Amino acid sequence: MVLEVLIGRKGEIYTPKGLRESLGLKPGDRLLVEVRGTQLILRKPPSLDEVLATKPKVEISLENDLKLRGEISRRLEGEASP
Repeated sequence: MVLEVLIGRKGEIYTPKGLRESLGLKPGDRLLVEVRGTQLILRKPPSLDEVLATKPKVEISLENDLKLRGEISRRLEGEASP
């Protein structure tokens, strides 16, 4: 769907009422803005429930996490040495 919107004097983006209603947007809601070349993409951020329901892209065991944290700490301590 492609819609035409207006830009106000202060940079406000005026969206059609039907679009706001269909997306459940209310005054004060926040949107994520992505710029791709000359395109401006507005997206609703995911809800906490949606984020928690999403499978992680990377899985790591507690053991590997602790090993990585130790390695990072050792490297940082090495950089801080005189």
